[in-house]
Amino acid sequence: DLITTTGTDGYGVYLSTAESNTLTLTSALTSTGTNGDTVRLDSSNTNNITLTGNISTSGQYAQGFSLSDSDSNTINYTGNISTSGQSGVGLYLIRSDSNTATLTGDITTTESSAHGLYLVASDSNTLTMTGGISATGSSAYAIYVDSEADNNTINLTLNRGDRLVGGIYNDGSGNTLN
Repeated sequence: DLITTTGTDGYGVYLSTAESNTLTLTSALTSTGTNGDTVRLDSSNTNNITLTGNISTSGQYAQGFSLSDSDSNTINYTGNISTSGQSGVGLYLIRSDSNTATLTGDITTTESSAHGLYLVASDSNTLTMTGGISATGSSAYAIYVDSEADNNTINLTLNRGDRLVGGIYNDGSGNTLN
């Protein structure tokens, strides 16, 4: 199965002001438009999302997973995430607290300012990833945590052949990388 979106703000899976939902999906997700996030949560709390399948975005500002003003969600994802647009991010949290995400697979970004994991003004999240992260564009980081993102835990397991390519930037406090 394949879910494809094109055009500006085309989302593959979109939850807005959604509370306490359970979503299980096995499908590849592809987005080619500007701001075309394949999975996006806006002001959505306590949801459980299980997704299996590769994610690919190619538009500017297109994210694999995007959580905005969304708290206490649980995400379980198996597959690879690739972004090839400027400022495209694998997993993006902005003003989102106390979420738990478990990712199994690789994250690859290739354009400028395109980060693997990007946390902005988001606190007390737990991100567990098994796989490599590669961010090769200019001003791109494998992991980027801004000055208003505090007390987050990122657990990264690299297996044989996995690589961490790109810098790690932390400007918050109390963040842990294991």
